[in-house]
Amino acid sequence: MIMFLVLTICDVVIGDGDQGMRVAAATYLKNFTRRNLESHLCSSEVYKEFRDQLAQALLRAEPAILRVLIEVVILLYIPQDPCA
Repeated sequence: MIMFLVLTICDVVIGDGDQGMRVAAATYLKNFTRRNLESHLCSSEVYKEFRDQLAQALLRAEPAILRVLIEVVILLYIPQDPCA
């Protein structure tokens, strides 16, 4: 279920259509990732598929969408330490 949602959002982000809708989908993906990074993306298979789809989206995204997707990359690859 989670993977289907993520793949659908990635399709909207890089698909054809209204740019506002794609930016909103990218923002939803960022917020979803922030909330669910440790709980739902913990399976290595799900995490790998998520990273692959995100990489594809990054390569095909327009600048407005790319800015939001870079925030997702930061969430995935840069440790968030609130005490630092």
